[in-house]
Amino acid sequence: MTPGLRGIFPMLITPFDSEGRIAWDDLHAIADRQIEAGVSGLSILGLAAESSALDQDERIAICRHVLARAGKIPVIAGCTGINTSQTVSLATAAAEAGVVAVMVAPPARVDWSREQLKEHYCAVARAIQPTPLMVQDAPAFIGTALDTAFVTELAQEHSNVEYAKPESIPASDAIGALAPLANMGVFGGHGGLYFLEALEAGADGLIPGCEQPHHFQQIYTSWLEGHRDAARRDFARILPLLVWQFQSLDLYIACVKSLLHAQGLLKQTSLRGKPWPLSGAAQRILLRHARRVGLI
Repeated sequence: MTPGLRGIFPMLITPFDSEGRIAWDDLHAIADRQIEAGVSGLSILGLAAESSALDQDERIAICRHVLARAGKIPVIAGCTGINTSQTVSLATAAAEAGVVAVMVAPPARVDWSREQLKEHYCAVARAIQPTPLMVQDAPAFIGTALDTAFVTELAQEHSNVEYAKPESIPASDAIGALAPLANMGVFGGHGGLYFLEALEAGADGLIPGCEQPHHFQQIYTSWLEGHRDAARRDFARILPLLVWQFQSLDLYIACVKSLLHAQGLLKQTSLRGKPWPLSGAAQRILLRHARRVGLI
């Protein structure tokens, strides 16, 4: 039996004010927009939420704030840390706060062996039991790859390893390999860039960005109801925007923040601790794509 989470779980960005502090009102407004769009749940504190730029107290505070805002809407929390100790601490706090699943990508440690990575995930799974663990594989962004055999072994050894978010390339292959496993739910990522390919490969849902929840929800609903041509047509409309956004992780985050700002949901646009990657020309192209699909 496949675990219960399905559908669209947009990843909320982390908004900052002019002094670099978390902009709580903006975060609430962004969360509210997702819920109004009818999404299945929310995701927080992933790679696209600049989680590595937040300290532990900030991450726990965001988790609690979003859970309170979401009410009965399920929330997936990213708890990737720089080592096992920090990851376990973050994951335990999120589980205790009431998230529906904890998502963990491997630490950016290319020197770790497969056995070290395995023990890392086993420690997290044990610490948060019975809260479900989602194993995220994001080699292009972290530099460490987790193959399907690795995820399968974890799921066989720990009953709460119930979800996977493979973001390897080709996007369909790992999803197609993991989706048939018993007691395993699979979500696509990549900001929604391979949305339909993920669903076709057997994904239960998607964790995209939070700039166009209505479009993502509409496409998912059409696909689920068997209106595949309509889903493909609607996805083709937003694909040029997704391609432009997803040239790099930092550019993607900046694009999402720029669109949220244009929609009136974000007062400031900045990345914490990094230069702003959107030039004037890139910004104009982004907004032109957004206007064509009715986002702004």
